Amino acid sequence: QGSTPASRPSWMTSPALGLLPVALCAGALLALTRRSWTTRRWHTPLPILRDDREYGSQTVALAAVVSEKDQDPLLEDASAKTRQQIVEEAFLKDLETQGEMLGLSRDMWTKMQSPARYLGNELGAFHKQWESVDVRMALAYPEIYEVGISNVGHIALYTAINREEDLLCDRCYLPLPDMAAVLEEQEKPLFAVESQRPLGDFDTIGISLAYELGGCNCIHMMHLGRIPKTWKERLEQEPDGPFDPSKGSHPLMFAGGPTATGNPEPFADFFDFFAIGDGEDCLPEIGQCLKRCREERLNRVDTLFKLCTEVTGIYVPMFYDQAPGWGGAVFPIRE
Repeated sequence: QGSTPASRPSWMTSPALGLLPVALCAGALLALTRRSWTTRRWHTPLPILRDDREYGSQTVALAAVVSEKDQDPLLEDASAKTRQQIVEEAFLKDLETQGEMLGLSRDMWTKMQSPARYLGNELGAFHKQWESVDVRMALAYPEIYEVGISNVGHIALYTAINREEDLLCDRCYLPLPDMAAVLEEQEKPLFAVESQRPLGDFDTIGISLAYELGGCNCIHMMHLGRIPKTWKERLEQEPDGPFDPSKGSHPLMFAGGPTATGNPEPFADFFDFFAIGDGEDCLPEIGQCLKRCREERLNRVDTLFKLCTEVTGIYVPMFYDQAPGWGGAVFPIRE
């Protein structure tokens, strides 16, 4: 004998029940999206006033990778001001007493967008004494600060170099148009953010080529840094004697990254050498090789030759030439 099934509650037979899985999926997706957005904002490099650090006669505010007041326990008791507002107020207050910072007046800084991006005082940044090391390197990222600082590879290379006690590595980013205009107007060169020294003071400058059009920004950064754009120009202006930027030598410009590794030839006229392959191992070796070159008092050409013969993955366009009939292939002219 069959049994009559028990009647179901009315809500279980409602058409709206079929929308419940859709609503649950939409809610989960919204929560994940909100979490991703919150995380991204948390890692967006905005300044925070944490404490002061002396640099000569100037005091600047430390910066950290943080976001709004309600997302950071350090400012739970603060007002509704954002970290950006707090650090910039402190920055401008310091300018009132100091008169200028980095050679730029208070009026110039107040007209810039987020001026703290040019201070290089994030938590975790390295600040080595200039005279305490043998080789000074700079990593230049051909994009604005917010893009460059979020690149994990850029920070990994910066950390790997600075772990070497006798090497110094500072960072440099493409300035916004307002800062670039001030540098041009005041005839000041582009500088590294930690030491605030002109790019021309460094022994070598590495630029990350993540995509082909980034080459335009590389050339623009060389222009702002008052560095000749091609290796031939830099070689022509090289003074006699050992390679030494403190005595008039231009830095050795090199490029790395996916574009440089895939096909460096379109950019071969602009760089002294290319670092092909994994930079975590290669860049510290470049620094140590430059240290040996300085001890041996080698000139610019011999320094480049020593680099390409002792460090794996170094390509120096100066020592190669294109043979006719080979479709642009290059062959060594010095071995």
